[in-house]
Amino acid sequence: MLTRLVYFSEAPPGLGRDQVDAILRLSRERNPGREITGGLAWDGRYFVQALEGHRMTLTDLVLRIAADRRNRNLVIVSMREVPVRRFPIWSMADLSGHGVFTGGGDLRPYALDARGIEAHLEEALRAAAASGAPTRAGQGLPLVL
Repeated sequence: MLTRLVYFSEAPPGLGRDQVDAILRLSRERNPGREITGGLAWDGRYFVQALEGHRMTLTDLVLRIAADRRNRNLVIVSMREVPVRRFPIWSMADLSGHGVFTGGGDLRPYALDARGIEAHLEEALRAAAASGAPTRAGQGLPLVL
């Protein structure tokens, strides 16, 4: 069954854009073989990520992410079965720099419920689509609602 998992975590102090780019590169290399799609947003302090795939695959992945030193205090926001993928063509869309993920410190994930966090991801996806921002090498981000 197709599942979508959304989580947020804190980035450790000193984490830079080059390290986030490395996370994105690795995700884009590994995710297609696991049938995982999704989007990652980073505002300089927090990560918010949506992952789509098989439930057990996502469970294994989020446990590895939680153990990664580039994340702290991972909180699973939601994990539910979905009828279709929201990120159907992206092994990992980069949603950083869009919506509240601009580094301005406006994201406060601990104060939001699941709907609020998912709304921020949706806003970032729409903003990225409107700007034509690439989500992986050579590919723009079409809006698929």
